[in-house]
Amino acid sequence: MPITVTHDDAVRRTMAVATGNLTAGDLLVFVRAHRSGGYRGYRLLFDARAAEPYGRPQDLERLAAEVGGDGGASAPRGATAIVATDRALELARVYESLCAGAGLHHIRVFQRVEEADAWLANQERS
Repeated sequence: MPITVTHDDAVRRTMAVATGNLTAGDLLVFVRAHRSGGYRGYRLLFDARAAEPYGRPQDLERLAAEVGGDGGASAPRGATAIVATDRALELARVYESLCAGAGLHHIRVFQRVEEADAWLANQERS
């Protein structure tokens, strides 16, 4: 999988860096492994600046539905900051909008890591 993940248990935060070709399938595997269970409430910085995403709009809809479909889970999902440029930025903004439309307002998209860090620092820790 082209996503490298680091969890910091002391501050309950996950750092994920995506590189190379990135598919919706890669993202679904990531969400299922690193945005569930004990890591569900961790704040996430997802750096997609070096990723080359490919897929269809339906893939983003499926991903947003998966994330939004677990509303009955016992703990809320931690805030998510996505850092992206170019095509990844366009797709991340579509994903952010789809999630917001599904009632998920804890996801934001940024072009700079510093902005994403600042926003995450102000989000409540779960």
